[in-house]
Amino acid sequence: MRILKEIGKASFVGLLIFIIVGLILYFTGAPARTGKELLLEFIYNQIFSIGIYMANYVLIRYLMKRNGNEFFKFKNISKAMLG
Repeated sequence: MRILKEIGKASFVGLLIFIIVGLILYFTGAPARTGKELLLEFIYNQIFSIGIYMANYVLIRYLMKRNGNEFFKFKNISKAMLG
């Protein structure tokens, strides 16, 4: 059940990113796209967002389990960034 909650969070993050990128493109004068193009971009954005979010989720969860409260020390955070 927890995985569904995380996928929901990842989808929400992906939606926010899609909206922000869309607004940036709109205000910079990028040419308008058709509905089909927007849908395809949205699907690609969601796949990428969920993939990256879930990969980070697995890594951070593993490192927190392994290091416990010491996870937030510089040495462990730097390992997490490189991982």
